Amino acid sequence: MKLNLLIISILVLIVGKATGQNLAKGYEYLNNKEYAKAEKIFVKAVNKSKDIVAGKYGLAVLYTRNDFKPQKPLQAYKYLKDIDTRMREFSSLKRKQYEKNYGISLFTIDTLKNKILNDEFQKAVSSGKISVMDYYMTIYDGTQQAKKMSFYKDSLIYAGVKSNPTVYNFRKYINDFPNSKYIPDAKYKLDSVWKNEYKCAYNDLEINDILRFEKQYPNYPYYNDSSNIYKGWAIKARQLSLYNGYLPSMKDYYGKFIIETAPREIAYQTLLVLIEPLLNSGKIKDAIDTIYKYKPYFKGYDKIDKTLEILKRPPQKIKAESLSKNINSDAYEYMPVLTADEKTIYFCAEDRNDNLGKEDIFVSYFKNGKWTKPYVVKELSTVHGNEAPLSISADGNTLLLFSNGDVFIAHKTKYGWSAKTPIREINTTQYWEADATITADGNAILFASDRYGNIGSYHQFSNHFHGDYIGNLDLYVIVKQDDGSWSEPINLGPTINTPFAERTPFLHPDMKTLYFSSDGHAGVGKMDIFKTTRLSDTSWTHWSEPVNLGLGINTPKKEYGYKISTDGTKAYYTQFLKGQSDIYYLTLPENMRPEQVVVVSGYITDENKNPLDAKIIWENLENTEKLGTLTSDPQTGYYTITLPVGKNYGFYVSKSGYYPISDNIDLRNQNKNMTISKDFTLINIDKILQGQASIELNNVFFDFNKYQLKKESFPELNRLADFVKLHKDIKIEIAGHTDAKGSDDYNMKLSQQRADAVKN
Repeated sequence: MKLNLLIISILVLIVGKATGQNLAKGYEYLNNKEYAKAEKIFVKAVNKSKDIVAGKYGLAVLYTRNDFKPQKPLQAYKYLKDIDTRMREFSSLKRKQYEKNYGISLFTIDTLKNKILNDEFQKAVSSGKISVMDYYMTIYDGTQQAKKMSFYKDSLIYAGVKSNPTVYNFRKYINDFPNSKYIPDAKYKLDSVWKNEYKCAYNDLEINDILRFEKQYPNYPYYNDSSNIYKGWAIKARQLSLYNGYLPSMKDYYGKFIIETAPREIAYQTLLVLIEPLLNSGKIKDAIDTIYKYKPYFKGYDKIDKTLEILKRPPQKIKAESLSKNINSDAYEYMPVLTADEKTIYFCAEDRNDNLGKEDIFVSYFKNGKWTKPYVVKELSTVHGNEAPLSISADGNTLLLFSNGDVFIAHKTKYGWSAKTPIREINTTQYWEADATITADGNAILFASDRYGNIGSYHQFSNHFHGDYIGNLDLYVIVKQDDGSWSEPINLGPTINTPFAERTPFLHPDMKTLYFSSDGHAGVGKMDIFKTTRLSDTSWTHWSEPVNLGLGINTPKKEYGYKISTDGTKAYYTQFLKGQSDIYYLTLPENMRPEQVVVVSGYITDENKNPLDAKIIWENLENTEKLGTLTSDPQTGYYTITLPVGKNYGFYVSKSGYYPISDNIDLRNQNKNMTISKDFTLINIDKILQGQASIELNNVFFDFNKYQLKKESFPELNRLADFVKLHKDIKIEIAGHTDAKGSDDYNMKLSQQRADAVKN
């Protein structure tokens, strides 16, 4: 028996020694980043229970290495907890052996556990997801980090509540987190938000909002006598049916209601309805007298004075004319959209004999002094949908359209219009977006939306508000980024947007003058046209005070959707008639016109006169800032760009496989509209490389009698430098020239100096 026991003991010792050697090899593999071999040894040691502490510690280290995939932090943490318990049961001598052999100690175990806890804490926090934080607190329960996560989660949830401050959200937070340190603040803010919701519901005098509030909060603690008064006014306001305009049957009630509710907004709206028949019949003085009669009731309300200023302006002789018998019919034609050269018009039509569906997009061309017979753009119209054009780029190759509740974009190709695609940055599922317009440089899109966060209280489009059914709409802009994507929407700010409705923005090609419709600014009707000026090239929220375009353009009815011609002299719009609508235009008063613009247009072809779809890029030569990019028509090669006066422009034409050709135009001292015709012929790069064609550099500038290059030359020379770098075997000859003044010898020397400057 003794012999057998001795043999068994020897065998155990031999196996233990072998296991230790294998584990030591595993740690050697671990240090050498031979992870597969290390993992195999550690797993075998754990599974066979040879040395669980050394095996699990090795796996824990391995599973938390940044360069080991996939990391298994939770598994590593479980291993560490287990071996921490085991190590604490060992004798001090045995612990020292583990530290000596493998570097394992209670300290290193604790350090690695904390690293896992802290790393996973940061990941959970960075996710911003409550579910991830809850999971962390569950699996790492009892740790200091889990307690810290609880506080962090509470802060995050409360921050979310504050970012969407509603009575429901604050109440839910108070009920769900009764022990939160934020409860006192939440109760205070609940009271404040509740009062604000009450104010919004009652001050707008919308009976539906008031009834909704009373149903939702029957136990609201701040109901008072004013609540019943406001409710009574709201009922009367709906009975007046202001959205129908002036009703003779309500004549006696208008004045009483104004006196009763002034100086509130609803009283002002009622006053505009009261003077409606006077304005329609041209009795401007009587309308002014009526306003003065009620003015004492509007103390501190400046819209009254602004409306009086509009009515007192000298009469404007404005003649409106139907666009064309070829376009207008006895059906509905509306929403005109014209190209910058005014040679193509797109519009929406309904109930025409040639409609595909209910609302379709039509196009007509201005040829030989008149508009051609329009036809349906079949690529953009459908049998079952509703489609309408919203805006077209200056080059005529990008169209924005409205289709079944969303804003879409389409591009012209060699084979017609591409399929329309929704603009993700504009469209939402819960809000109304429309009235989009693309700027002349193609770098921004403006649009209208009823989304939450507008200036003033939220009122949905199509719900009754402010005497109509258009809600509270604000104007926004999205801006093209360097990678071609669009930015998130930017609100144009409180100078333009009001707590009521702003619609149909149109930024003129001068890139400064914005025309839009509003029922929130002081006017003479339900919705008037206004003009404002952008005050900064780098900001979309700095605008001049909007100016009402006045009588002759604005009426007691709703005016919207005005498109201003590139030369600023005409406004195209829709005139709604009984049983139909037509497209009209009028001459814009000089004081309401935008700034001057120069139109450059022509054809882009190859050397064989074949049309090319090329990019036209223009830049500010003074600071090399890229200002805009458009394209030529892929079918004809025709292009149009519009350049606001006041800058020194360089523009170049670019297409893959061809050398870019450039030109320039200095508009710094230009003070009138101008049209320039300029064709471009692009040279195939292969012909240049074969020495069959030369490159003309147009945008290289010297001062008179000087050979120092001006900085305006650098964009052009940089393009040439890039070309030379790309084709390193090419040899180039630079030929410089001067004018005819001076002696031949002097001019030859100056020419050589200029050529050297370009070479250098």
